[in-house]
Amino acid sequence: MNKGLSLVSVGKGLAFLYSGINDGTLEEKYHINISDLETTRNNQNIVAAIDKYNDNELLRELLTFLKV
Repeated sequence: MNKGLSLVSVGKGLAFLYSGINDGTLEEKYHINISDLETTRNNQNIVAAIDKYNDNELLRELLTFLKV
């Protein structure tokens, strides 16, 4: 988890966390933002950014799915 969140904090990657993992300190420790995908609040905007030259097929499939 440390390596993955460290990479996310410098813009290299994306992490999905099980809610039980977030003890409330991860955002500050890794300088990241965590969005709860199950919360029904209307003030959450979920955005994704990708290098348009990225050749990872699985990532492209995920982004195609998310654009629906």
